[in-house]
Amino acid sequence: MSKHWFSEHESQIKSFLLRNTIITASHPIEYAKVLVQLGYEPFVATESTSVILRMKYLGLPNLLTYLKYIGSVDGYLGCYRGLIPRLCYANVYFLVYNKISEYYPGERTEEISVVKGVTEERDECKSTRKFSKYVNNFISPDVRDFINTLSWDVVSIAVGTTVSYPFHLIAVRSMAQFVGRETKYE
Repeated sequence: MSKHWFSEHESQIKSFLLRNTIITASHPIEYAKVLVQLGYEPFVATESTSVILRMKYLGLPNLLTYLKYIGSVDGYLGCYRGLIPRLCYANVYFLVYNKISEYYPGERTEEISVVKGVTEERDECKSTRKFSKYVNNFISPDVRDFINTLSWDVVSIAVGTTVSYPFHLIAVRSMAQFVGRETKYE
């Protein structure tokens, strides 16, 4: 039974593993980005010369310098602070987005369902039908399908972001602990 289950869900398992591998590999860069966004500047601005105009300016180091600094303070594993909440955020978002997208009717606009032996068409309320009959005269089917798909995507993204946001918040707060050397979210 386990082989059958694995073959049935093979693409989902591969997608899960690939997504988590990419997030894990790119997490140190995301970590440095969050520290830059928070305004953490442990370095003194250095005077540099622009390549094109040969003008002098003050500049801060790049993300790789931040990563080297994080590694020198917290060690190699310190670059992965906040990884677990970030993985939770990404996976919860993905699951919620896909579950909502499953309910997208797609091309089945006039689906007929059988309920207790009686066939009936799925209709919305009367005001929606009147509005859709009015709009159908002015909007081509391609535009109507585009609007329908777009609205489902917007709802899926909004609900996925809302449900998974607490994990994102914990991830950012655990990364921000580096600035004050706190240990509340460890």
